[in-house]
Amino acid sequence: MIIGKTNHKIDLLKRHLAEYFSKIDLLSDPGQLNLLTADSHSVVVVTDTLGDVLNYDFFVNLRSLHPRARLLCLVDRISRETEKTMRSAGLLFLGSYDHFDDCYGSVLQTALWPQKANKHQPYQTANKTLKAKRAT
Repeated sequence: MIIGKTNHKIDLLKRHLAEYFSKIDLLSDPGQLNLLTADSHSVVVVTDTLGDVLNYDFFVNLRSLHPRARLLCLVDRISRETEKTMRSAGLLFLGSYDHFDDCYGSVLQTALWPQKANKHQPYQTANKTLKAKRAT
């Protein structure tokens, strides 16, 4: 899901996301956030096209609706206070549109990787315990 208003940057973002998702929802009115089914999106991209809406309450509400979603945020300009608020929301990615364009593949693979794991199996890491060699 993308939260923002349509413009050329959002159109490019949609193309990037289309490489990984079959359905992309665009929510242009943040007042409609509460109308969405809770936890219905695995990745939520918040953009600065909403203007001053990006504040602490916005991210708390978003996190309560989508506690398992990976949150990404794309901004052109950011104040220190807004950056603190966004980082405290547990964002997977916070950066500019240009930076995201350069690395979207690795960001989205990171966002999706844990969700591909079998939900019935405990989470496993790629690290394996090495057996100690016996001294003879």
